[in-house]
Amino acid sequence: MKYIRILLVLLFIIAGCKSNKEKKFHKGEFDLVGTFINDTILNGNIKFYDKFKRLVAIREYSNGMLNGKSISYYTNGNIHNSCFYVADKQTGYDYIYDSLGHLVYKSNFYFGKQIGHIYSYSQSNIIIEYSFNNFEGNILYYYSYDTVAKREYYPNDKFLIKVGTTEATEDGNEGVNVFLYLFSPPHLKLNYKVCYFNFENKVVDSFIVPKNNFYFEHFYKKPTDNLKLGIMLNKYDSLSQKEILIVEQLKTSYP
Repeated sequence: MKYIRILLVLLFIIAGCKSNKEKKFHKGEFDLVGTFINDTILNGNIKFYDKFKRLVAIREYSNGMLNGKSISYYTNGNIHNSCFYVADKQTGYDYIYDSLGHLVYKSNFYFGKQIGHIYSYSQSNIIIEYSFNNFEGNILYYYSYDTVAKREYYPNDKFLIKVGTTEATEDGNEGVNVFLYLFSPPHLKLNYKVCYFNFENKVVDSFIVPKNNFYFEHFYKKPTDNLKLGIMLNKYDSLSQKEILIVEQLKTSYP
């Protein structure tokens, strides 16, 4: 019985190897080379070649869907675009380069939509424009710095706090669900905290907002009668070398 099970496992592995093998076929304008399930479904690393046999793209697939890194190339072999897909939806940073290899544009995608940070670069790798899109596709913040014309634009500091609140109940506790967009403009170091403060505006307790995403969402318990819930932002401007603290009370029906 033991040997029969081993034989069945070996047959299953062999069948899988046959159904997922490297091959080449022509599709549209390109020749595709890579691994395919049942000779038709793209699976694994697939290389795309044009009619001149030049490599134009390498994309990762899983059962026919884009899953993983996707890179496209200029005809000179330099990378034109590099991005990432999850279940056929572009997610994470999209990098665009010029034909000489300089990064010119970087933007964040979230399951197929351009949301969050957008950076434009000069050929010397200096950020010359920064903007931030919300989930609705609207620009919440914009920064521009022209190294030739010496023009700068900084929005008012109030634009750096874009927060929404929803009163909710979690595990039997009344409270507030806080949603906060996290900006990252050039030359500015921003540190966000959610805080409880009293009516003398003295902070009683605070919670650091992590920087591992373009937004932050968390549930906080309802403040007591003598406390308020708010956002505290510490902003440091490396150009002016000035640091300021901004505190904004969250809008809820609580005190």
